[in-house]
Amino acid sequence: MVALAGQPSGWLESSNSSSLNPVNVTTPLEIETSRGDSLTKLLEIIFIMATPAQTHPKFIWRFFSCQQFKYFIVEATSEQEARSLLPDSPCVFSARIRQEVGHA
Repeated sequence: MVALAGQPSGWLESSNSSSLNPVNVTTPLEIETSRGDSLTKLLEIIFIMATPAQTHPKFIWRFFSCQQFKYFIVEATSEQEARSLLPDSPCVFSARIRQEVGHA
């Protein structure tokens, strides 16, 4: 019986893990892996937990007011949220600019 060993892409993997087996393994009992010490795993878990996950990306919204002849710039996650932050004047949508994401 032959099985394919591997992990779907996108899964979190320890930076110091390794496998002593080729990709094709004859039985699940023959798999040998090395995952490193528990302190390294604990530190990696702490770093992953400390990294903020932005679930709603922020955009810079730009609107033009035809009545006042000026631009309004608002930071929000959606166009509705951006329009709710503007003064009570009808504005024409001008641009949506995605903010840069800082990776450490």
